[in-house]
Amino acid sequence: VGVIVEERNSKGPFVDLLDFLHRVDLRVINRRIIENLIKCGAFDCSKHSRKEMVDHLDEYLKGAQSLQRERDTNQMSLFDLGSTVAAKRRNPNGNGNGNGNGKANGEVEWPINQKLAYEKEALGFYISGHPLEKFQAELKRLGVSTTEDIKSMQSQTNVRVAGVVAALRLKNTKKGDRYASYQLEDWLGTVESIVWPDVYRQVSHILIADEPIVVSAKLDVSDERRVLIVEKVDSLLSIRDRSAKLGLLRLRGDDNFEEHLDQLMQTLNRYSGNCPLKVRIEVEDAEVSMVLKDHKDSPVRVMPSEALCNEVEQIFGRPVLSFI
Repeated sequence: VGVIVEERNSKGPFVDLLDFLHRVDLRVINRRIIENLIKCGAFDCSKHSRKEMVDHLDEYLKGAQSLQRERDTNQMSLFDLGSTVAAKRRNPNGNGNGNGNGKANGEVEWPINQKLAYEKEALGFYISGHPLEKFQAELKRLGVSTTEDIKSMQSQTNVRVAGVVAALRLKNTKKGDRYASYQLEDWLGTVESIVWPDVYRQVSHILIADEPIVVSAKLDVSDERRVLIVEKVDSLLSIRDRSAKLGLLRLRGDDNFEEHLDQLMQTLNRYSGNCPLKVRIEVEDAEVSMVLKDHKDSPVRVMPSEALCNEVEQIFGRPVLSFI
């Protein structure tokens, strides 16, 4: 970190990832550090998506390391170095299109859940959102408590709490039966949770790191330590998919709906189901609502799923499809 800060302080802020790679000492700053910086959004000022930068990182590093070796051995004049760097910036992928822009090349960003998982992996916390944000309708309907609410509850209170699984640890009792402990994390904090063997055997397939879940539990309070003794676990994704009554595709005027319509219809047709779908487009101060129709002139109906949400997100570059 000191090397990065020193370079920034002496020569000014980094313009983008390529500028960073050409300026820092790559003998000190390794690939893993750079990848984590990308994943946590350090280069979001760039026109490239995080996914594109990671996908092409080895290629970028190879070119930057070559430039640094030549510079260090004085085999390249300052003029040549500047010209080469400029050329690399214009066409960092060497593909001849002259812009290196991920969207222009058909590349897109990771789905939001993957993007958030990478942030958590790199930093230990989320920065551009929270995995529960997409489930606000379900959480309101379920009437769940938050980790903040739990702080004022009495011991032996029955609670229902939503969150993502963090710091999952599997252990064995003295009898050798497997159980789990983890931190249940919502957007306000965390609460320690324990799943004893009888329950764990039923829900082990749901207890996955970063998985959004709803737990029914009994709160145990002792010496200011609050622990959820979990009695039931449900996947928020499964709850949403089972209970969905309507799919909402929320777009903006700059989402180029007509341009993406063919691709969108192909995607929706692959997930044909019984859930009706509405499109709402915000245009200036107004909102336009419409119903999409298939080739038989019937309203499009879909099967709610996370896979469908992710594919539609890839089309428009951000989460736009939700179910209520």
